[in-house]
Amino acid sequence: MFSHYLKLACLFIIPSFLNLAYADVYKWVNEDGETSYAQHPPAGIDAKLMSAPPPPAIDPNVAQKKIDTLIEKQDGTYEAKQQERLLAEKEAKKAEERQKYCETSRQNVQQYQNNPGRKMIDSDGNVTKPNEEQRQEKIRELQERIAEHCSK
Repeated sequence: MFSHYLKLACLFIIPSFLNLAYADVYKWVNEDGETSYAQHPPAGIDAKLMSAPPPPAIDPNVAQKKIDTLIEKQDGTYEAKQQERLLAEKEAKKAEERQKYCETSRQNVQQYQNNPGRKMIDSDGNVTKPNEEQRQEKIRELQERIAEHCSK
């Protein structure tokens, strides 16, 4: 929809600017011998009209093709940048989740090391107090996870 308006704008606005760029100019010499130029002749002075050359001919088909190519390039660039932004957001979210995971894992290791009487919930939902061997195994398991996931 936007590209339709862009095409229309190019077809109507650009020729109007070209018309302004090639406006007629008047030239005259005043009483002091200074040469002056303006788009309108001064009153009471003989001014010479200096016609500007006509604008270069533009083939409408060629112009339309250039506009279409430009729009396609812009769309491609926008889509590529949008894809890059989405990937960057995903990476930032993964990094944030990994940081939270690492903080939680480090806190858990600290609690297991500082609190030998800590209770655990088994797979059946029962609360049990692990023996020293199980506690050390859990600490080692958490430290391995930290080394695997948090060293990056």
